[in-house]
Amino acid sequence: MRIYTGDKDSLPAARRGLALGFFDGLHRGHAELVHTLLSLCGLRGLTSAVFTFANHPEHVLKPDKPFAYLGTAEERLALLDEMGLDEAHLADFTPELAALSAGTFLEELIAGRFLAQLLVVGPDYRFGARGEGDVALLRTWTAKRGIELVVVDEVVMGAGKISSSRIRSLIQAGEVDQAATLLGRPYSLGGIVLSGRRLGRTLGFPTANLPLPPGKVCPALGVYATRVLALGQTWEAITSIGLRPTVSPDETTPVIETHIFDADLHLYGETITIELLAFIRPEQRFDSLAALSEQIKADLEQVRGWHRGSEQCYEKTRSGGVPLFLLSSRRFAQASLHLVFQTQATPRQLACNALLVEVLTATCRTYPDRTRLALALDTLYGASLEGHAGKSGDIQTLVFSVDALARWTDGSSPFQAACDLLFAALLEPDLDADDGLFRTSIVESERTNLLLSLQARANDRLKWTYDRCLEQFCGGQVHGLPAIGRACDLEAVSREDLLESYHDLLHNMQLSVYLGGPVDQSLLEHVAALLKRLPQAVRPRLKPGLQPAPCHSAAPGRDVTVKPVEQARLVLAYDGLPAYFAHQSSVAVLLNSMLGGDVHSLLFDVIREQMGLAYQVFSMSQRFLSALFILAGVAPDQLEAAEKAIQEQVERLAGGRFDDALMQRSKMMLTSALKAAGDDMSSLLSREVSGRLTGRLLHVQDSIRLIEAVTREQVIDLACQLRLRTTVILTGQPDHKAEEN
Repeated sequence: MRIYTGDKDSLPAARRGLALGFFDGLHRGHAELVHTLLSLCGLRGLTSAVFTFANHPEHVLKPDKPFAYLGTAEERLALLDEMGLDEAHLADFTPELAALSAGTFLEELIAGRFLAQLLVVGPDYRFGARGEGDVALLRTWTAKRGIELVVVDEVVMGAGKISSSRIRSLIQAGEVDQAATLLGRPYSLGGIVLSGRRLGRTLGFPTANLPLPPGKVCPALGVYATRVLALGQTWEAITSIGLRPTVSPDETTPVIETHIFDADLHLYGETITIELLAFIRPEQRFDSLAALSEQIKADLEQVRGWHRGSEQCYEKTRSGGVPLFLLSSRRFAQASLHLVFQTQATPRQLACNALLVEVLTATCRTYPDRTRLALALDTLYGASLEGHAGKSGDIQTLVFSVDALARWTDGSSPFQAACDLLFAALLEPDLDADDGLFRTSIVESERTNLLLSLQARANDRLKWTYDRCLEQFCGGQVHGLPAIGRACDLEAVSREDLLESYHDLLHNMQLSVYLGGPVDQSLLEHVAALLKRLPQAVRPRLKPGLQPAPCHSAAPGRDVTVKPVEQARLVLAYDGLPAYFAHQSSVAVLLNSMLGGDVHSLLFDVIREQMGLAYQVFSMSQRFLSALFILAGVAPDQLEAAEKAIQEQVERLAGGRFDDALMQRSKMMLTSALKAAGDDMSSLLSREVSGRLTGRLLHVQDSIRLIEAVTREQVIDLACQLRLRTTVILTGQPDHKAEEN
């Protein structure tokens, strides 16, 4: 990201999409705005930029009123850079700028300096002298100027809309867990570790001490469960923020003291970051050091317990730029490791990468056929080693995973041995000694298996109809192709192509590693050592909003195919669902459940049970297409009636003609499904992968609260946005009245 400061820097003459705001803390509401900007700039070919201030306007407008920040300007810029913006324009908010009229601000800065073609703002954005400019003025001005304006709705969680002021209040009250939910990450404090009085070391628990960063929000004084980022790793810790009344009764400035669990680190002079996770107790004054020591021992035990039970996934370390995320849990006997490669794929690459995954997990140099590899896994008490190719929009995800018992009764680790097998499969492939390519027999065997899976899908008449509808809805984009590619592309993959894809996998794809389960220090160190075997490479990083790229739905169309089938199949595709990164995704999930996502739904109850028009009918949302698909199997003579009745159920939701009981049943079903996902470690890790791809990381409980908070009006509003774009029919009646293509 290029950073421009003040108005002295000359700017390249680029057409820009511009986000406007201060963005203190860059919370979830800000993130939605930035992701919207990135998505629209990608569609329109614009340079994505943000215009913001180094200092908050309150400093100039209300100089006598203290103001504390959620993050420094440097932290804000780092977060914006991580999100994938092209430019950040950082200006000092001065009295002169404060006196600038709204019209001058728009003409001289927005249009004149930035050449803005697109503006993205929040609904309460104000600008110009005395805040005279607002969204209404922006609408009028942009309409005259021919500039596109997008106003992103406020994001609501819990008690109200997410705002920087609300988050500041939560932190000041010690409610750092709620603040983290609204921020999308824990609130953090950082600085250089200073030499202290070494009292903690004397009492048996050494601490890293640093001053409270000037200008940042001071949390409620007390003891916190924390994590510390230091020396390239993240450590579980306990932190005290306070005036230390027992040992320093005259202290007036809060001091941060952190004890890192199970590590003896030399941190003096090092820059560390402390993430505040949970408030444990307020600061107290004790009558003696002995009483203080006893309380600290109790705090240590309590915070250890909190870390053991929190099951939070976080970046533990990096190896060669590859992040290793750890989700520690004692609820499972098995541990899981997922190596997740992601790339923006072409149709040819979909097929090539999918075949590569199968070939790599079939054999390795040590075990040159599937049978011997399976026998090796059998000796590890039911361990599994798998490869899977999936797709989200135009992003192909290749996952290599192992699941195994973390420890056996004799103290050995089947999981560690399974991890060794996985890296042997990945880094020691079984290549032909003569030409250095993957062995022909393995390639052809796995190619045949993939082609058979595509043929089996084509033989399923409902899946065939759905796939045809998907392809037509996406208008030939990669979004509409199978995750493993088309049969024609699979057949065309050569052994040379596979070797090229293998090189891309190891060097040119985004890679993240997820480790979960009862992982002790030795297992963690073993996995970290395995990661160092991967080739050193500068890997791309996906940017939610840009990657996955939005899908352009094709022009409305209707397709009828006549084949010798007894039952007709019908698939309808609607667009109008929110973008995959949008906060409104929870509304889309509930709407789908109410319409046809579960057995209690309108489609099932009305179309199948009451009207008897379909023997099978359901809906499913395609998040990365912003689309909803309705699939049905019907008798040929009931096709027109079924199609009409299905569309009426969509209209019924849009008209609000549904019982509250339907919405409550859907909420209960979705809540149960979310809770059940927490009972499987692989599902928990997959949830983390999805959250990072969409830019919306949420704990299970937060997802449940969002579902529970969806209102009737939100469902109606979203249903009104649905537009039927593509209809595909498979029937055995050539005289069907629908126009045949």
